[in-house]
Amino acid sequence: MFLSNPLAAATAFFTIVITTAGCSGFGGGEANPEPAVVSAPASAIPFETLEPEIYQADFVTISDGAESKTHFAQKNGRWRFDLFWSGSPSRSVIAAEKIYHIDHSAKVYAEAASGFSERPQFLADLTESLLNERHHASFEKTGVEGDLETFTVTVEESNTSSAVTYNTSIKMVVRHEIAGGFAWEMRQFTLDVDDAMFRLPAGYRKIAWAEYKKLN
Repeated sequence: MFLSNPLAAATAFFTIVITTAGCSGFGGGEANPEPAVVSAPASAIPFETLEPEIYQADFVTISDGAESKTHFAQKNGRWRFDLFWSGSPSRSVIAAEKIYHIDHSAKVYAEAASGFSERPQFLADLTESLLNERHHASFEKTGVEGDLETFTVTVEESNTSSAVTYNTSIKMVVRHEIAGGFAWEMRQFTLDVDDAMFRLPAGYRKIAWAEYKKLN
C-alpha cells in the first residue's frame, strides 16, 4: 500500500469535512411521518478545486519538523506515483498501457495483478472530492499574498480546526496544516510532464507478481 500513515492523517480532516454533509438518518414506525427537517450546511467551500489533466508535483508531509515526500504525475490518462526514501525513489507505480510496480533498490518490476491498479486515493481526497461541494464546516479567510489565500477551517460541532492554503492560479490546495506540528504540502507543481516518465527504467528485470509481493 502506497498511502503512508502520515499522508492518511493529512487527508483525514478533509475526509471528515467531505463525509459529514453526506450523512443522513432514517426513521421508521410511523405510517405518515412528518417531513424531516434537515439543517443547511454551515457554509460552502469558498473556492473551487480543479485537478489538471496534465501535471506533476511533490506531495510532502511534515511531522515534528521531519519531512517525507511522494511524487505524482499524470498525462493523457497515464499516471505515475513514487515513494522516496533518503531522498531517492524507493518504490513506484506506473500506469500506462499496463500497471507496473517497481522496486528501485532491487532494480525489478512486475505487472500488477487485478485489484492493484488503483490511483492513489489521497489525490481524490485532496482534489476531486472538494470540487463544488458544500459541507458542515466554517471557512474564515485569514490572509492573501499574491496567488495564495489562507483559511482557518472548523468542523461544525467540533473543536477540530486546521489552516488551509489555496493557490488561486492553479485552483488547488497547496498546504494543509493541523495543530500539533503536522502539515501536508504540495511543492514543485508544474504542467510540464515528459512522456519518458511513464517508461520502465532501463536495465530493470521483470519478475512475477507473486515474487514481487515477497519483496514488501
